Amino acid sequence: MFFEIFTLNVCTVIFQGIHHKLTKRELQHVFGVEEVHHVPEYELIKTEKFRKEDGGLRIRFQAWGDEYMLDLKPNNRLISPHIVSITRNGSDVIEKKGLDLDHSCHFQGVVSSHGRVPVAISDCRSLMGTLVMDDHFLVLQTVPQRVRHHSPTEHLVFKRSPSLLTAFERNLEEEIIKLNDVQEPFCDTSENMDDPLAGNELAILSLNYTIPTAAKLDSPIVFPNLDPITLEIGLFLDSKLFEHFQREYIQDPEQHLLDFSLALINNVHVLYQQPTLSPNLDIVIVRYEMWKSQPTNLATFVHKNGQAQSLLDAFCRHQAHINPGTDLTDMGHWDHGVLLTGYDIYHTTASVAGVAPVARMCDQLFACSLVEGLHLGRSFVLAHEMGHNMGMVHDGVQNQCSKSCCLMSAVNGAGKTTWSECSVREFNAFLLQLDESGTGNCLRDGSPGLVERNHLQDGRTPGQRFTADQQCAYFWGRDYKVEIPAGRAMDDICRILWCGNGGSTISTAHPALEGSYCGGGRWCHEGQCLPWPFGPPPQVVHGGWSRWSTDDRCPVQHCQITDSIPIRPQHRDCVNPAPNNGGLPCSGSAIRGILCSTAHSSCRGFSREEYSNRICSSIKHDPLKPDRQLTGDGFEHATQPCKVWCHLIDSELIRNKGQFPDGAPCGPDQYCISGTCLRLGCDGKAVVDSDDDCPDAKRQYGWTDWSSWSECSASCGAHGRQVRKRDCNNPDGLAGSKEQRPCLPPPPECDVMTEWGEWTSCEGECGQGQQRRKRQCLADDCEQKTEENRPCFNPGKMACWLEWAEWTECTQTCDGGHRKRERICPLPGECEGGAFEVEMCNTEVGRLQKYLSFYFYLHHS
Repeated sequence: MFFEIFTLNVCTVIFQGIHHKLTKRELQHVFGVEEVHHVPEYELIKTEKFRKEDGGLRIRFQAWGDEYMLDLKPNNRLISPHIVSITRNGSDVIEKKGLDLDHSCHFQGVVSSHGRVPVAISDCRSLMGTLVMDDHFLVLQTVPQRVRHHSPTEHLVFKRSPSLLTAFERNLEEEIIKLNDVQEPFCDTSENMDDPLAGNELAILSLNYTIPTAAKLDSPIVFPNLDPITLEIGLFLDSKLFEHFQREYIQDPEQHLLDFSLALINNVHVLYQQPTLSPNLDIVIVRYEMWKSQPTNLATFVHKNGQAQSLLDAFCRHQAHINPGTDLTDMGHWDHGVLLTGYDIYHTTASVAGVAPVARMCDQLFACSLVEGLHLGRSFVLAHEMGHNMGMVHDGVQNQCSKSCCLMSAVNGAGKTTWSECSVREFNAFLLQLDESGTGNCLRDGSPGLVERNHLQDGRTPGQRFTADQQCAYFWGRDYKVEIPAGRAMDDICRILWCGNGGSTISTAHPALEGSYCGGGRWCHEGQCLPWPFGPPPQVVHGGWSRWSTDDRCPVQHCQITDSIPIRPQHRDCVNPAPNNGGLPCSGSAIRGILCSTAHSSCRGFSREEYSNRICSSIKHDPLKPDRQLTGDGFEHATQPCKVWCHLIDSELIRNKGQFPDGAPCGPDQYCISGTCLRLGCDGKAVVDSDDDCPDAKRQYGWTDWSSWSECSASCGAHGRQVRKRDCNNPDGLAGSKEQRPCLPPPPECDVMTEWGEWTSCEGECGQGQQRRKRQCLADDCEQKTEENRPCFNPGKMACWLEWAEWTECTQTCDGGHRKRERICPLPGECEGGAFEVEMCNTEVGRLQKYLSFYFYLHHS
């Protein structure tokens, strides 16, 4: 008993003291801190690894009295098959296709023992990774080789707060936000009055970006979420970071830096795959650059030894200058440049961890991030900075979500390690803004070679995957549908797709997608409206509503129009399924408004006429994009009273330039919702188009939402399928409640040959033998061999007889004798069989025997 207690005490001392043996650089690399007293709570752990036949990995360990089980699959989407790798050392540049790495050593999966929360693990030359627990992160690390002999185990795990900034960083950032009280062009402490980017140059980095209210994004955007969102990045590692790894890893620092940087991006990828973010974002590395010496335009003096904003600006310009082609012309083009730096970047203090322009993703120049890259914890900072570049702002500071929550929080707290509703709303708003910008959304192009963009792979043409109405919603916004102008016919959409939102009809300047329904039992094919050319025509699809949006929060808004009432808009979309091929549209309205309080209003603001005049005048005199054709006066439209209409100069025409705020009166007991005038009903609880839309109305029959796609039915090959289902709440039920598709992402190709079978037992004597194994050919003809042999050692048959001796003389010359021979066993008693052999010899009959036989015959005859 004494010995057991003593042993436990020794282990505890080792556990408590291992971090005291680390150097400052090792503390930073393992724990992300520089001082021993800042080391977080940690435990040394023993990991058990189990490799799966499908290439997966299972890891088990115990910490804090609890067992953790990680189920992992290789992250085959992390690296583009077309990646370009470059190493720069002064004027020497080495460029090659691909990377020197084991693609199967970066994994993602779930913690099956703890609610299947996400996890990212890299197990190349050392184990590292992150478990995304409900209210904290767990970070796995490998104990540095230098102090391995002081540790009873090879690995450790520590708890990391969801906060991205230290207390000092947090206080500093809050003060800067208070001083500016506006949205920053950069995240973190990036605006400096003394910075060379002040003035005109800084204006380039800011963006006229406004975050839509919750009312505008309460329901999923129809088109964008249907295809994956992919961010292709160029990953750059500067000379200071390389020098750090050169000091830490004397042997092969390049490979260690490669493994570490990919592990960091793997961690960022899993954060953007969380279910709280919709749509999820795939991150793919298409360019990898390691600088052993700094490029001239990024030399230390250029950015004053790591001044954050100067270094970011210099890097953004550098990566934009060398970025090849465009998304459409060059597979090596990246959407976002990331610089992992070894500089201790600073603004007014050295407490800056990362910096990025806000809402500049897909910008030719400023789609870029700068993050210190000395330890794995900076993956959270990079995810945070990328979020800023994609339109997300700080939770609790620049939006209404809790500041103690989520990944976009700049303050500490035991909040969840997920994305807030505000961040998701801001992300989708930014995606929609990119979609409607007319310059293209770089996140929607996918990565060439990563996902095969074959729209026929599930048996549907593009126009069958996305109806003509959905195409309009994608290009111009959720309120837009096909709207045929006077003098045109539906079959004209095969030449040019016309879209409208009830105001001015506009053209996309693109024909409808191949396979779009163009009316009269015909479909678009090569620019013409023709009968279906691919066999049996598609089935008629009747529309079905999605669920109403469920945000329970009422918008915080000022009284703009007299007698307005506070209303919470709710939306639903006719996408479950979308009507197609001549099917009936959904019956009822896509919008309704839930009253936040009584319909009685004492609100005093502008009159409707004053409001529309102010809107038209402001647009006419807008300093950036004035509309000189407007008179500046509004017009009251009798049939569309919730849209703002403006008079045109010297014309009887009017132009739609906006809409009245939600809750604005548009008639007796009628109020505006999303540009539509609806009546007050449902016992004064909602404004609706009909009583069927009331929140407590009798449930109407319809389809439920589709389930998630099932797991692929095959682990390899092109024949796997995925299934999803939905139910009809009609008790009689309806057909067509299941859909199938080829697996996405597609599984790896199957091997032509099966795996080798087991070796047979060793067959042979005298210690030497042969083993055989076989495999099968799955194709019609295989060039590879199906059987293998190898020599083996048989210890069970070590002793063998020597050669037989010569036969002895026969004991008789005739009438049957015998002879024998013998052999010798070198290990007496160990050889199988006998030592002697005997055989008959000289069996022919002699002359005397023949005479006696003849005499006996005569005598008795």
